[in-house]
Amino acid sequence: MKKVVATFIAMFASLSCFAADYTAGQVWSYKTRPGEEASVLTILKVDSDKAWRQIIHIRLDGLRVRKVDGSIIEYIAHMPFAKTAIDKSVTKLLRTEAEVPDFSRGYDAWKQAKAAPMKEPINEVVEGLAQQLAK
Repeated sequence: MKKVVATFIAMFASLSCFAADYTAGQVWSYKTRPGEEASVLTILKVDSDKAWRQIIHIRLDGLRVRKVDGSIIEYIAHMPFAKTAIDKSVTKLLRTEAEVPDFSRGYDAWKQAKAAPMKEPINEVVEGLAQQLAK
C-alpha cells in the first residue's frame, strides 16, 4: 500500500507544472515549434472568467515566424489563452519576477472584440499564425 501511495504522489508531483498557479511576471519555457527552443512566454495578466475560469494573457519572445516578405516576427506582445492550453504548453518555470511590459493596446482590443481565449496549445497557435503569414 505504501508503494502505491508513493507512486501516486510521485506521479502527481511530476504533473504539477502542468496545473500551475500562474501570476503576472512569471517566465516559462514551453513546448515550442522546431527552431524556436529558446522562445519563452511571460505571464502578463490572469483574468477570472465565469465561462473559462481563468484566462492567461501572455507575451511570447524568441519566435522565428517568417512573413511572406521574408521579415521575421520575433515576439508577440499579447495573446489570451485558456488556462488549460497554458497547462498543456508550459514545461518549466524559469523566473517569477520579470518586468511585465505594457500590453494594454492588445488587451484592450481583445476586450473590445469580446473574443474568446485561445484553447489550443501555444505551439499550434504559433504554427497556424506562421502558415497564414507565409501566404
